[in-house]
Amino acid sequence: MVPLFKNVLLMAFALCLAKSIAQCPANISNISVSPVKAMYCTNDPVTLTFTHSSMLLSLTWRHAGANISTTPANVITFDPIGTDGNILVTGNLKGCGTFTFPVVLNISPPMAVDAGPNVLITGSPAYATIGGTPTVSGGTSPYTYLWTPAGYFVGGTTSNSSNPQVNPPNNTNYQVTVTDNAGCFKSASARIYNAGLLTNNKNYAILKRELDAGYMNSAHIAASNLLYFMFEEEYYVPSGTNLNYKIYDDAGTQLTGLPSLVETIGDNRFALDVSGLSNGYYKLLVYNQKNEIWKTRIKVN
Repeated sequence: MVPLFKNVLLMAFALCLAKSIAQCPANISNISVSPVKAMYCTNDPVTLTFTHSSMLLSLTWRHAGANISTTPANVITFDPIGTDGNILVTGNLKGCGTFTFPVVLNISPPMAVDAGPNVLITGSPAYATIGGTPTVSGGTSPYTYLWTPAGYFVGGTTSNSSNPQVNPPNNTNYQVTVTDNAGCFKSASARIYNAGLLTNNKNYAILKRELDAGYMNSAHIAASNLLYFMFEEEYYVPSGTNLNYKIYDDAGTQLTGLPSLVETIGDNRFALDVSGLSNGYYKLLVYNQKNEIWKTRIKVN
């Protein structure tokens, strides 16, 4: 039998221990975020730093960011931060149990930037309007625009316009970089074709209903990224009607994401953007609105 005074001592010790555990401080302090910004971009790296005065047994977090690093143990880096600005860090300190601390960051909405479609310059005066409708959505307004390359902006528009007018003398890739009010940025590009260059090119692939044995067109597209073709027979495509295309490589595998029609040149001649093709042999199939299939073999070099 345990003496009464000993029971009292044991009970007092247990109460004291329970009280000390319940009152154990989290020992997490000096929580800071770097860099300090009023609004962050989804591609920003963000580092959380904190101190603790007890042994850190474990550390976890909830966040959508990628490439998360925890070296040293009191630093957490999210690179990039992603679209989720709500970070919840939890851990376990020796003798103190678990702790949590939330960090909420203000994230600028993701931007979508559209440079507009590929455009053929025709008419008089000859110019093309580039950019999307609109050129940017999302992000935080106001926006700034920068189109490159410099030069050939007309109609009172500049490289800083959202939808400038351009008249380059050669086929030109234009790129726009849009920066929003939070300093976030994104780019997109479009290609502008010169009608005179298209009309003067005489290296046309000939489309036939049935391919002749060994028939081959040589398409030198390395410089222009264009394949010029025409139908063997007179064929007229009404305005607003698109042709459909399929391209197969020499092994008979259909290529995806290719190609796109630049513009009808006239006189039964067309230009096709095949910038994604490498040197080699291909077969082009063109489907018209009459459900006819026209074919040609081409050699890209």
